[in-house]
Order: sequence, then C-alpha cells, then structure tokens
Amino acid sequence: MFIYIGCSGGGTSSMFCQKMVKEIAKQGNLSAVFTDVTTAFLKRREYGNTYDLVFVYGGIGMITQNTVDDFGRLFDVVFVAPQVRFLTESIQKLLKNFPTIVKDIPMKIFGKMNAYDAYDLLLEELIFLDEKRAYQSDILTVTKAQDKDIEILVVGGSSQENYFKKQFSQWEKQEILFSTERFSLIGLYDFQPQEDVCLRLLFCNGGQIKEEELAQLTRRIDGVWLMPAAYLGFEKN
Repeated sequence: MFIYIGCSGGGTSSMFCQKMVKEIAKQGNLSAVFTDVTTAFLKRREYGNTYDLVFVYGGIGMITQNTVDDFGRLFDVVFVAPQVRFLTESIQKLLKNFPTIVKDIPMKIFGKMNAYDAYDLLLEELIFLDEKRAYQSDILTVTKAQDKDIEILVVGGSSQENYFKKQFSQWEKQEILFSTERFSLIGLYDFQPQEDVCLRLLFCNGGQIKEEELAQLTRRIDGVWLMPAAYLGFEKN
C-alpha cells in the first residue's frame, strides 16, 4: 500500500513517516519504508514488490491538476496533515475519478508524533480505507494499482482442463471478461492487459508459493480457488 502524507512543505510529514516506519519495524508484523515523492515514483515497482507499506512525504500542494494522474495511479491513500486540512476538499475533487482515498489524518495520530501510540490507530485506519477503496472509483480500470479487477489464484489446476473450459464457456455467455495466465509474483504486480478484464485467473501449483512471498501475494490476491488434489500441499499457506 502506498500512503502519501501531505503537510504544508514536507517537513513534519517526513518526521511522521520516519517515526512510523521505525515503529512498524519494531512490531515486526509488516514491512515498511519511507521516502520522498520523486523517489517513490522512480522506484514504485521496487517498493511495491518489497514492502507492505510505503510511506511517502511531501507538501499537499504537490497534488495539482497537472500531477493528479500520477498521484491517483500510485497512491492508495492520501492523508492530509491537520495544519493543511482546509485543502482536503479540493484534493478530494482532484482525485475523485481515482480509487485513492483522501482523508484528514486524525490529530490524535499525527499531533502526538508518538509512533508507539499511533501504530494501532493508523493500522486500523489503513485497513478500513483499503476495504473502502475498492468501491469508490467513478471510472473502470484494469490495473491492480487501482484495484478494480478481481484476481484469483488457482492452485493445482490448469486452464486446459475440461472443468475450467466449461466454466469459461459459461462466463463468455454471461459476457464476463476474464483472462488466464501462469502465476508469477512479478506478473501479478506488473499487469498490462490487452483488453479490459474484470476477472483475472492466475494458475499455479502449491509448490510455487514461497513463504517469504505470502505477504506480497495476499496483499494483491482477492481469493484462492483451491483444487482438491492440491489441498494437502497448500493447507499451511
């Protein structure tokens, strides 16, 4: 998840991001990094494939009509710092056609600059916003960065099996647009379809799923279609 913390000039948001990343590292449940806007755009794929949470600091005024497309395609959440919350409504209007959530960051989280106290509050806020985000866009899109296609990991099956061919035929009759491919973690994140799809199936065997990749995998996958023969090998994951 890419999170932009926007203040007046980037100073206080930088301090906040640094403290949060240090606290997250102590907790040990998630991986996190903080960086400036320019670096975030340059290393978006590297960060997205490596960290659960990417905190980016900067001035809220960096989001303009000229930059809104870039911000809307990268960021899942834009938090507006308390000192510039009078700009929240204008930022929401700029990003209205993207599934980016724009919200004031609560004073009880930002004002303390106490990462230990803020950690649980911020995590609850981010979980809620990530769930909400999938339903708020006014436009249809097919990139996972904007979270509108449904991605299913199919474990222990093949798209060439009669079982799936029958299912595909039914979807075609219902005019459900779908795609099929072999699973890879890189391919999961870097998805550039030739046409619009609303359902994406990624086929793999249970042995392909590495424990160290589970956090990145589950952050992108919406569901698992587990074939009976693969259950015992995949049960732990």
